[in-house]
Amino acid sequence: GADNGWLSVQTLLLLGTSIAFFVAFPFVEQRVKDPMIPLTMMRNHQFVRTLALNGLPAVVLFLCLLYLPQYMLKVLGWSIFWSSMGMLPLAVVLASKNLLVGNSDNAIGPRKLMAAGNACLILGCVLMLFLQTSWGYIALIPAMLVVGLGGGLVFGPAGTAAVNAVGARGAGLAGGLSFMFHLGLGAIGIACATAMMFLAAIRKVEAVTSAASVSLPAGDLRVLAAGTLEDPAVKAIIGRFSGTEADAVTNAVRESFATGLHAAFWFGLAVAIIGLVVAISIDESKLRTDAPEEEAAEI
Repeated sequence: GADNGWLSVQTLLLLGTSIAFFVAFPFVEQRVKDPMIPLTMMRNHQFVRTLALNGLPAVVLFLCLLYLPQYMLKVLGWSIFWSSMGMLPLAVVLASKNLLVGNSDNAIGPRKLMAAGNACLILGCVLMLFLQTSWGYIALIPAMLVVGLGGGLVFGPAGTAAVNAVGARGAGLAGGLSFMFHLGLGAIGIACATAMMFLAAIRKVEAVTSAASVSLPAGDLRVLAAGTLEDPAVKAIIGRFSGTEADAVTNAVRESFATGLHAAFWFGLAVAIIGLVVAISIDESKLRTDAPEEEAAEI
């Protein structure tokens, strides 16, 4: 979409093909001997909800893992090494909470833990929406801590709840599907958020350069919106200008990423709110490790 246009033939063909495969998938699964996703399991509403809770929070987590290092690199001017080290607050909290939350699952219950986790993810997205580039790295730490805490509260209980929702005989498949939804929904979410991010970034570049009376072709706007000040292509564009015009183009590159990041986290906020609603709707009485086989197909 960024390279060819969102309404180009290539983009529309890819989108249409993916939708066609998605629609055809359940019909194929009904007819094969050994389906990847048994449709009887997907009629279990509690199982489907727990699968969603394995995937929806991954969108916010993936947004942080993908774009916060780039923020440190492109906006704060850090090196690749220190941008990686800057993610330690999120990584440490996420890992430690994942290790500790298992002891709380039976005492507190998965529904409360997953609801609290999604609430933390909502707060993390809100903190990112108020982020200002002038605040520096310190402003990122609260958001990373909250998102790490939220992810740690959700993922462990969501995986256990998915297995418990179908009983012992479906445990292996439930665990595999949980991880598939974690990666699949996370990837789809990142794709949608990145599209929103790029559109917001390119509009910001156009607005900043236009305000400085700098006229740029569409191709240059895309390069500036997607690049960094260290990119040769970006340097070449800036090198065509001097004085205040060069400063304006440089400032547009810096501000475009922060603006795009805000747009991406608006999407993350919407996904986290959906996750909270789904978590609250979980019926814990149907999440039992001793659930009989026939309950795996319960509607």
